[in-house]
Amino acid sequence: MNKGKLRLVIGALAAVAVAGAGVWVWQGRDSAADREWLTANGAIEVDEVEVGAQRAARLLEFRVTEGAAVRQGQVLAVLDRRELQAQLEQARGAAARAAAELAELQRGARRERVRQASGQVRQAAANVNGAERALQTARLGYARRTPLRQALDAAHTQLRVAATTVRQAEAAHEGAMAALRLAEQEYRSSIQLRTQRDQAAAAEEAAEGAVAQAAARLQELRNGARPEEIRAADARVQQAQAVVTQAHAEQENALTELARTRELVEGRAEPQRALDAAETRLKDARGRTEQARQTQAEAEARLAKLRNGVRPEQIAAAAATLQQAEANRTGNRRTLANAQQAYEERLGAAQVLESARTQLRVAAAQLTAARASQSGAELALRTSRTAHEDALEERSRVDTARQQYEASQGQLEAAEAQLAELRNGATPEELRRGRAAVAQARGALALARTQYEQSVIRAPGDGVLTEQVAEVGEVVNPGAVVARLAPLSRVYLTLYVPLTEVGRVKIGQPAEVTADTYPGRVYPGKVAWISDTPEFTPRNVQTRDERVKLVFQVKVTVENAQRELKPGMPADARLRLTSAPPNREAKR
Repeated sequence: MNKGKLRLVIGALAAVAVAGAGVWVWQGRDSAADREWLTANGAIEVDEVEVGAQRAARLLEFRVTEGAAVRQGQVLAVLDRRELQAQLEQARGAAARAAAELAELQRGARRERVRQASGQVRQAAANVNGAERALQTARLGYARRTPLRQALDAAHTQLRVAATTVRQAEAAHEGAMAALRLAEQEYRSSIQLRTQRDQAAAAEEAAEGAVAQAAARLQELRNGARPEEIRAADARVQQAQAVVTQAHAEQENALTELARTRELVEGRAEPQRALDAAETRLKDARGRTEQARQTQAEAEARLAKLRNGVRPEQIAAAAATLQQAEANRTGNRRTLANAQQAYEERLGAAQVLESARTQLRVAAAQLTAARASQSGAELALRTSRTAHEDALEERSRVDTARQQYEASQGQLEAAEAQLAELRNGATPEELRRGRAAVAQARGALALARTQYEQSVIRAPGDGVLTEQVAEVGEVVNPGAVVARLAPLSRVYLTLYVPLTEVGRVKIGQPAEVTADTYPGRVYPGKVAWISDTPEFTPRNVQTRDERVKLVFQVKVTVENAQRELKPGMPADARLRLTSAPPNREAKR
């Protein structure tokens, strides 16, 4: 039944409840004893809960049928999550990579990188000394008025040497870039091999357990049943027979007692609760008898199985299972060995990757220096030409030497700064960036995991699935209703109390609720809500006191732990009024 039909039935039964309340107003004036109680009828109602999707996806599976009882957290439906699975694996890889880079920053530079940087500092210092001597020589030549032609030839030579150095540096830089790409590819392959190794190890461990279980089962079948097991099974059969006899006698006694109690209750010698207790004892006795018979049947089946022994085909099947498990174990061991070997062959991928990165940085620095030297050589050549044209050859050589000296000093400072950076390790800013990258990767992983978990739709609470709204294969949007649940552990009943009696009804006041479906059974309840606004009594209710025109709506909640009461089921409620109502004639 969908929600619209459920509301229609509840509304119709609520009108019947109003009519029942009007009848009570007429009967409640006949005797003082009846005025202590308020009796009204109505229909059982329940509030439905709509369960929706949190993301847009295709509905792959619906695991609960309509009318089935569900528990809080139980899986109701499953959405398509293949894309989310890929995103989750990608987030895990990014988190692992960020953690590895942070660990690398925290460890600091390796010794070979420090030694290489120290060599570059010594080379730069030697270049500074050479440039300084060249500058001194140029100044001496300027003092002697060295021929301009020699300076121009030297500038041409320096430019050719600088251009050759630039080409070599560019080739080295391209080679370093290619080596870095190859190292990155090898490193990614090593990560995949490690995952394959872990999966193979888990499969091998599972195969070991399967072999042990199959061997134990085969040994148990070959040993067969021992005499003491047969004797014990026979004793359990006899004991079960005695329990069945005793339970049957208790059931007969309970049935006799129920008949006697019913006669006493009908003769008003015993209260109604005595009959309820007798019915409960009979129900319990029948349950114990049924359980004893099931236990006896199980014990007899067990004894027959032990006496008949194990069939040869069972032993053959167990042996075949053991053989298959051993074959699977052998295959898993071989797979694990191959995966371990492949992973060990790629263990140096991280070191190769770091070395490639270092070589790329060195090549980039060398290319920058070579281009700077080429620019200086070009400038020197232009200066020499100008000096030659202006007959200032000595001055041009001095300028060139000074530029080379300054360039070599800059290279020395850069090399010393790089050496200091390697010795000091990562800066606080780099560490903060690394930690921030790790935090960002972990947040992305948590988001991917949350989105992956949202692809499973679970029940928000206990209840009964009243309607499956979405169909398998349908694409649902965020917030779209997939199913509707009815929490039947607590239902409610709507009553209508006359204006003159509503003052004697209080919030929390206990109530007794009965249903025609379960005669003689009383369900406890209490008043949960009283309307603040009165309503007119329906026209088909005729009372002796025409001045009673208004009624108040009262909601009574009913405990329904066994979920026996269903929505739309007719029910009666009985309330004990708190005190006598005021005299209406006196108030007039």
